[in-house]
Amino acid sequence: MVSADYVTSRGVQVLEKDEDLEKTVAEDDVVYLLLHSPSDTEILETIREASAPLLGSPQILASSSPALFSKYSVPLPSSSSSSYTLLALKDHDFTTPSSLFQSSSTTSSSTALQKWLLTHRLPTTLELTQDTFQGVMNAPQKPLVVIFAAPEGMKEKVMQRLRDVGSKWKVRTESKGEKEVGEVHGRQVVFAWMDSGRWGEWMKNMYGIVAPSEGESEVGKEAGLEDVKVVIADHSRLIYYDTDHLQNPIKATSSASIFAALDDAASGLSSYKHSE
Repeated sequence: MVSADYVTSRGVQVLEKDEDLEKTVAEDDVVYLLLHSPSDTEILETIREASAPLLGSPQILASSSPALFSKYSVPLPSSSSSSYTLLALKDHDFTTPSSLFQSSSTTSSSTALQKWLLTHRLPTTLELTQDTFQGVMNAPQKPLVVIFAAPEGMKEKVMQRLRDVGSKWKVRTESKGEKEVGEVHGRQVVFAWMDSGRWGEWMKNMYGIVAPSEGESEVGKEAGLEDVKVVIADHSRLIYYDTDHLQNPIKATSSASIFAALDDAASGLSSYKHSE
């Protein structure tokens, strides 16, 4: 939600209080922050035009606060400068941006800006539903999607596990010096839960997953994370992976297992299977 402390500039919210940024990040899965020179008001229109395909999500907040420039180690532009920096703040993490876009002679084109805005709009963890499926699986950046298949009754447990894995993944990729936090060999990664009751037949046809559902047996109600089936989908190529390169199944309970399988899939070491 946008409070009265924001001033709307045709699609870009001008942040008047620094502390409201943290509140918004706590509420939204993804927030874009625009840091710019206070004299450069035209940038708001530039960002508004470039962000039109986002249809208002993620929210874009704009600020010229020296404190925020300092917090994110972004150099303060001169008063006459037209340079700016965009930060993607994901997964309610107010501290570490997952990506930065800094204007320059090579990146200031509207095409480059729009590509960045579209590429980083997805949170690290989410639920795949009828409403989110197309935006995730057919995203222009062609992400690798780690799918946990489990019944509705396990949603809270599975989503908590996915958030934990996603958080560890971001730390891991940052320490390994990936170009963007959360990527592996240039591929963005998304961790997702799918309801095995609602999507059961589709997942069986696409990925060979036969997961218990609540309506089918007591197993579905009592299943633990060790029973959750996991695949890595590369939907842009209609392929998927259910093991690492040593043919070890991907375990929902093991971050090491998931990360090894992601490394192997992104680097082309694992054997893949065709979807459909």
